[in-house]
Amino acid sequence: MKGMLMVITALVFGIAASTETSAKKSEPQLPLNQVVEPGVAKTFGHQRSVVMVEGFWAKAGSDVTVSIDELANTLIQMAAPVPIPTDISIRVPATGADMTGSPGTGSKVVEIGDGVSLPNPAGYYAVTSIGIQEKGNNPCLLTLWGRMVDPAFESADRKLAQFELEKCRSFPFSTMVDFKQAQLPKSSDTFVRGVLACGGHTGILPQGAYSSLSWEIKGLKVHGGRVVPETDEVEPMDKVSEFTRANCIKDEAGAYGPGWTVWHECPIGELMTGVRLYRYEDKWFTGMSAICKIPQRSVPPRKPVKDPVGI
Repeated sequence: MKGMLMVITALVFGIAASTETSAKKSEPQLPLNQVVEPGVAKTFGHQRSVVMVEGFWAKAGSDVTVSIDELANTLIQMAAPVPIPTDISIRVPATGADMTGSPGTGSKVVEIGDGVSLPNPAGYYAVTSIGIQEKGNNPCLLTLWGRMVDPAFESADRKLAQFELEKCRSFPFSTMVDFKQAQLPKSSDTFVRGVLACGGHTGILPQGAYSSLSWEIKGLKVHGGRVVPETDEVEPMDKVSEFTRANCIKDEAGAYGPGWTVWHECPIGELMTGVRLYRYEDKWFTGMSAICKIPQRSVPPRKPVKDPVGI
């Protein structure tokens, strides 16, 4: 890994200790408190910063090298893809599909930061799981979960976004509440990059009696991509996680359903940072499409901070 080198050659008997230690206690540092004898070559390296504290002496004739990783001041963040020139074909998801599930009668964009309070900018995070809550057997509350995309700041998954339909708000004390989640295996470097919905319906009529616009999301599958630490590129992964409810028709249905429809996936090299959520009136969710961005390393607007939940 490339680094920035600072060479200190001791020409006097000792080097006085730094007085900056107390102001920087919260930063990840490598404190140097050793005595380097004459004729000894010593090398110290650290990802973030190095500070000389009381007890560090480089005696005359010694040779001290301190290396600081040049990536220490950068952070993997999610960024919008570079706009595509108009004289070439428009990039579409890997499946060629415009959504998964059925289109309903309207849609709503839900991205990281919507409906929640986060301690850091939304671009620091990517999605690891999608949860849907039902009330009265109708899917009406969506939650996106995830974590920091930079594995150097590994933490537990947290709620990244939430959106609720009027159907859920209309029955605040309903006892018919069911929450299910399509969640990738716990990992500091794996995030969602594709989603597949299963259409079905709750009611006394046969499934075929309902319009293709009004299928409810009764099951969901997700698969992921791994952020390769050496390159920050996204490596597709085959592992699929899912949930189903009783009215999910298990057959493959093709476009719009009922049953398992078609995958909607991020373009190669991207991860999910939100969804366009399709709904039937203001009653239940019918489908979704992935909103995706590219992970890239750049100087952050500020260092990550914690709240009571974590980073």
